[in-house]
Amino acid sequence: MESEKVPPPRRVGEILGLQQQQSLGRDESMYTKEKIASHKLFFDSLAQELALTKQDADIVAVLHILPDSIPLTNALAKIGDINTIVPKPRSVNQQVRAELAGVPFCDASKENILQVVERVSRPTVFLDIGGYFSTIVNELDHKLGENFRGIVEDTENGLQKYEKVGINYPFISVARSPLKENEDVMVGQAISFSAEALLRQHNILVSGLKIGVIGFGKIGRSIAQSMRQKQGSITVHDTDNIRLTHAVSTGLETQTKEKLLSESDAVCLSTGNLSLSGEEFTKLKNGCWVFSVTSSDDEMNREWLEQNYTRENISDYAVKYTRGNHYFYLLNNGNAINFIHGTTVGDFILLVHAEILVAAHRLLTKQQPLDSNELDRSTRDRICKTWLSLFRGIE
Repeated sequence: MESEKVPPPRRVGEILGLQQQQSLGRDESMYTKEKIASHKLFFDSLAQELALTKQDADIVAVLHILPDSIPLTNALAKIGDINTIVPKPRSVNQQVRAELAGVPFCDASKENILQVVERVSRPTVFLDIGGYFSTIVNELDHKLGENFRGIVEDTENGLQKYEKVGINYPFISVARSPLKENEDVMVGQAISFSAEALLRQHNILVSGLKIGVIGFGKIGRSIAQSMRQKQGSITVHDTDNIRLTHAVSTGLETQTKEKLLSESDAVCLSTGNLSLSGEEFTKLKNGCWVFSVTSSDDEMNREWLEQNYTRENISDYAVKYTRGNHYFYLLNNGNAINFIHGTTVGDFILLVHAEILVAAHRLLTKQQPLDSNELDRSTRDRICKTWLSLFRGIE
């Protein structure tokens, strides 16, 4: 696939101007003019607090093209030039993309992400969501040399992919940051809300429903707790015994994956690391509803499923899969269901975006020690101090 012809990198502030005079979309984020202004003020204050100065360098960023990406993109443009934005394909708000029309976009998949490298000719930091660059990171390092300033990864499943190939280059992850815990809890609540809404459309109530949660990380915990508050009967499976012990300590049942699949009325996939593959689909209870917290290619082997089951669309966001006498339902084609109803986590998203911004600046300026893959506690404290001052009036 050939690279798209795009304008040279420009400062997003020059591109956007004052376009955001109306709220973006329906109620997806309630990103009004005032909300955008308050988030801009946060990033401006943080830049002053941490001396985040503009560098003669580029930024390549994989992003969810949602309303909260506008303040982040503007903030990134103040520490470097936007070389390329790679939109996550299943989280693109077309109105937001129109707002960012002057920014160089490249609709690259994980398989053809290498084409983005062709645009790099200056010192560049790569911002990732889900390990897009993990399969080519060594090639990036070799091909770009001094121009490769490193990777900033947002998610847990992305971090695991980099850990598998080995991290011996500048790299910062925010996946396990305490600042991200607020977002993960709210994402879990959003997943639960969307699951309940979609099930209700098919005359199914969460109350009394046997719900299996595969993966008891931060988002999985939030989903389990939220579903239990809705009177669902929750069972958990995880390959990590420490997480299973935590589940037991909070009063949740635990089971083997096979038993969970065979007994659950609904199954939530929240590992980011291939929860379902091959014959495991056949173990699902007849009539089970399956939903995910992330992209289908991260959580399940869709190729096997399509080859071995017959699919039937039964509503806008539900597909029935049948094989002989066995059948189950998949919501939103196996992709994150919270994007259906809007993914806002309010002002808390700024904490994670701030860490990403600071991490990018640290890598561009070579301030981050090579043996450290997270920001230090003092920096996180200053991010929170700025946030608390602006949004809660706490000095």
